[in-house]
Amino acid sequence: MSIFIVGCGYLGERVAAKISSSGVETHALTRQEERAQEFQRRGWQAHRGDWLQSSSLSNLPRVDTLLVAVTHRAVEGVPPPQTHILGLTNLFAALPKPWPRIVYISTTGVYAQDDGDWVNEDSPCQPTRPGGIAALSAEDWLIKQFGNDVTILRMAGLYGPDRIPNAERMRQKAALNPQDHTYLNLIHIEDAAGYCVEALQRNHPQTRYLVADGTPIRRSDYYQFLLDFLKIDSQSLAVADSPSPLPRRSESNKRIDVSRLHHDFSYRCRYADFREGIKASCAEP
Repeated sequence: MSIFIVGCGYLGERVAAKISSSGVETHALTRQEERAQEFQRRGWQAHRGDWLQSSSLSNLPRVDTLLVAVTHRAVEGVPPPQTHILGLTNLFAALPKPWPRIVYISTTGVYAQDDGDWVNEDSPCQPTRPGGIAALSAEDWLIKQFGNDVTILRMAGLYGPDRIPNAERMRQKAALNPQDHTYLNLIHIEDAAGYCVEALQRNHPQTRYLVADGTPIRRSDYYQFLLDFLKIDSQSLAVADSPSPLPRRSESNKRIDVSRLHHDFSYRCRYADFREGIKASCAEP
């Protein structure tokens, strides 16, 4: 088996480490020479290129499976619906045929529900932020082009070592509203990588899957746990007048239903409780 990872960052790099350790031939695309050398030292085959620059993509590998885990940030000069479609178009123009099976990392930001209700793969998608718009456009493009040869993983908010949502802002005494009872959906980076590895290794019956730890939490509960864990006195923080002054991954208020994921995947979260996940991610507060 061989895989090619495009977007070898916080998630993609962990997937590469996990899957290469089992003897899988692992390729990774990067724009930076320093990162390419690092990948080579780790036993991965590095390829230099930028998926938004077609001229930079040459001599790409023929592989069994492709993982696209590129960030959904806005790109200057490119309309949000086109950011990932442009990259995907360039990528498949450069990849040798037969094209590989595809695992695409999307986001729960494709949903804009704000009533606190449960959402699943069949819930309506009306993204309002650039990342969600880019992801949903790419999903639709991939399904139109490749049909059942695509697995889409809509990831909840990733957290883990060096990425604890809002921790640094709390240390800086940023304002928060302790009465923000909207919902937050998370998944530890190791568990997100675990689901990616399974998606790469075998086919699954559905095209789209929501990926979260299955335990939505109130933001107020999350804030209070983080304050206690970081040993920050809540009285030292400014109290905001409006709900949710701390930046959110989206402006929605929803609960992610992972029933389809649990039915079709054998992997189970190591950190189904965010409290244990945060404790494991931090050697010390």
